[in-house]
Amino acid sequence: MYCQECGTKNIDEAKFCARCGAPMVTVDEDFGRSAASYESFAGSNGANGSYAQGADPVEHGYFDEADVPPSQREQTATESDFLKKLSAVPKIFWGVLAAACCLVALIAVFFNSGKAAYSPEKLAARYFVNLVNGNYDTVFSELGITSDEFINEESCRAYCETLGLGDVTDYTVTEYTGGDYSDRIGDLMDEFGLGDYYDEYVEGETEDEPDESVSESRIYQISYSTSDGIMSSMYVTVNLTGGKNLLFFDKWSVDSSSALVENYHVIVPKGATVTFDGAEVSAAYITTSTDDLYYADLMNSDLTDSYEVYLLPKVMIGDHTITVKSGEYAESTQTVSISSDGDGAYITDLSYNQETLESLNDLAAANAKRIYQAAAKGASFSTIKDLFTEDEETLSSIEESYGYLVSFFEDESIKSFTIDKINTRSDGSSAAITVTLSYTVEYEYSYWWYSTDEVRTYEGTSDCSFSFELSDGEFLQTSLGAQTLYY
Repeated sequence: MYCQECGTKNIDEAKFCARCGAPMVTVDEDFGRSAASYESFAGSNGANGSYAQGADPVEHGYFDEADVPPSQREQTATESDFLKKLSAVPKIFWGVLAAACCLVALIAVFFNSGKAAYSPEKLAARYFVNLVNGNYDTVFSELGITSDEFINEESCRAYCETLGLGDVTDYTVTEYTGGDYSDRIGDLMDEFGLGDYYDEYVEGETEDEPDESVSESRIYQISYSTSDGIMSSMYVTVNLTGGKNLLFFDKWSVDSSSALVENYHVIVPKGATVTFDGAEVSAAYITTSTDDLYYADLMNSDLTDSYEVYLLPKVMIGDHTITVKSGEYAESTQTVSISSDGDGAYITDLSYNQETLESLNDLAAANAKRIYQAAAKGASFSTIKDLFTEDEETLSSIEESYGYLVSFFEDESIKSFTIDKINTRSDGSSAAITVTLSYTVEYEYSYWWYSTDEVRTYEGTSDCSFSFELSDGEFLQTSLGAQTLYY
């Protein structure tokens, strides 16, 4: 039974509310005495029978103890004692209790929110969104890359642009749990009982020596669609860094290996200076080692004899600008596209500056005149040896070619040889000068049916190529250049 005044539940036999003392409305044939007592109570306490809520009717003499059932009297006494004890508790206790409850709730919200905000999955999603939105500075921060003269936010922009994510309209992020291709190969080898061999000789790992250098990481597959309906996906690997966010939450960073290329080579002519994306590459980055250098096996001689190799520890994937400068060469600026399997840039096809080209043309003309005149006189090779490279193998070949030229002029039919004019030209891309020789040859012509020889004159031209190399600041020929003439 419930009190109609305060709603407190009472036992069925109760006539008065154990909490507020209000009469319980009942219909009972034996209620005559109680009703009379109530009327007496009402008469002495006002027209509406009001009294202090919570007062014990028996204790205040409103009713006889016989009017209240024993069970009701026990409940009333118990609740009265509890309320008295409760009211004796200091108010500060309730304030502290309320504050503690609020603090527990705030802590729970803090940890739940922090766990969600700093989760690796959230980082992968945020990284992808920043890529799509073009927030390159944030992407650079999430990759956890340390800035240096070759890696900065601008180079990060170049990397982001290679991904082509500007037209994404929708995406989903799921953790990737499947193995990669090498994992599937390993599983197949296990089936044939070759798992140990595969681990040791292919993967470089053994059961006794697990690879402990790799920190905990997770891979997330991001599937996305573009405005033209193309579906694609990319994989983002995040690594546990060991640090903490807000003292409690693990710090993760996006794996940067997919955005970087290590040990990138820039090969340029010896003595040239290099700038990479506007940053000068100092001589400290020059290496004399050609180990693992793709271009080394393309050279006929030691790479470092004519070229210098700059080794950049790390660069970002994408388009970059490399500028090469040298005293003899015109400044050359090239855009190189660095990919994940990029080994380096081979920038040796440079154009000489105008001053150098003029000097080379003059040198080629002077050398041509000197070589032809020496050969026409039958002079030894030693008289012109200083014009050529010091490489013994090349020099031997040049001396042999000079011998043929001398033999040409030793022909008894040639009476005289005159150089009329020498013109030179170059394409500017190499140290190869084309020499056009205008000459006059007087020679004897014999008729087989006539005993007297006739002296004839032939005026002709001949084009020949003179190649040079720069050695210790001096241009030396790498071939004879001069050739036998027609008459």
